[in-house]
Amino acid sequence: MRLEINHVEAPLVLRIFEMYAGGISLKGVAKALNGEQVSPPRPRAGKKYATWCPSGIREMLRRELYAGRVIWNQSRFVKVPGTNRRVRRERPQSEWRIVERPELRIIPVDLWEKVQERVKAVGQMFGNNGRAGLLARSATSPYFAYWFPQVRTVRGQPGDCDRPRPWPKIEIRLPTKFLPWGVPQ
Repeated sequence: MRLEINHVEAPLVLRIFEMYAGGISLKGVAKALNGEQVSPPRPRAGKKYATWCPSGIREMLRRELYAGRVIWNQSRFVKVPGTNRRVRRERPQSEWRIVERPELRIIPVDLWEKVQERVKAVGQMFGNNGRAGLLARSATSPYFAYWFPQVRTVRGQPGDCDRPRPWPKIEIRLPTKFLPWGVPQ
């Protein structure tokens, strides 16, 4: 495979790195690019129109190829027994094959290192401490309890039903956001 720099897109990649190194957040970079109607590399899944998203920008900032480093053999695919599915598995870093290709460098060394330090610092500040999932973000959200329905026990009035219940009646109330007809009276 022959790798070469796309000279039309290279200035945009450099600009994204400069914006992030200048203190703009991933979301801020995405909003700025979308506001200027800069076309992204490809449309997001399930979206009609193509837009920049913060996770795509984060992956761009981590891509070693922009620093002139080509890495092969980072992962392998393993077949799941009993199915025809293949699952990607990371290889140990000792098995990676890293080739320096300075002619492919788009980002200067000092800018690359500054961005990588910021990516690491932001990851430590807002990360999950190595755990998978969205725990850190969801647990600190002011809307955390809003997503759960309110469950309460309702005591029945005499004559509510013909036969006695050995268990209490349970009423589940969803937040009004989820009820298209509003709050029941």
